[in-house]
Amino acid sequence: MQNESEISNAYAGRAGLLEQLARSLEKELASLLQSTSHVDRVYFRVKDSQSFVRKAMEVDEFGKRKYHYPLEEIEDQVAGRVLVYYRRDIDVVLSVLENRWPKAEQEHRKPSVASQFAYETTHRICMITPDMRPQGWSKLTDPPTTFELQIRTLAQHAWSEPQHAFYKNAGGLEQNSERKLYWAAASAWGIDSIWEDLQQELAKLNH
Repeated sequence: MQNESEISNAYAGRAGLLEQLARSLEKELASLLQSTSHVDRVYFRVKDSQSFVRKAMEVDEFGKRKYHYPLEEIEDQVAGRVLVYYRRDIDVVLSVLENRWPKAEQEHRKPSVASQFAYETTHRICMITPDMRPQGWSKLTDPPTTFELQIRTLAQHAWSEPQHAFYKNAGGLEQNSERKLYWAAASAWGIDSIWEDLQQELAKLNH
């Protein structure tokens, strides 16, 4: 099993190829969704080296490393997002993805209790198809086989991005501050619900 320094050096050595892959995926997905209504933007990023190494060195409750082969197993080395206007647009985007990149995993992440409001997004792990691999990919040792994609509404995104910064420091937030964070999540959910209702009403008027 590689140590921290070896993992860091190996990841740095593949950064250029990951960047090429990210740009190719972004360009192709944007093209595929060009005629799809209500898509705000498509963008991809490569996981930065420090974040990758931290994740690679994570341990489970027994103190054992979670990833035996992190350079292959960590799924979000390349990750993208599609931001849409309405919840119903998420399924439209998923149907486009289904026809292009095979799915390894998919879930809609949301609170498990109806009275709770927190992080919500549609999370999909897609296979990296041979035609998307940049030149030199075959020379990588333990190359990743998947990339991550999140599809979310603008309201979900507007809450989740600043929330991520608060999440890193969750232990230091006062109770009242945590209540504000969940109030903001409830507001984002409410915005999505209102836009969805209004969009349906508008669709009826146009028929």
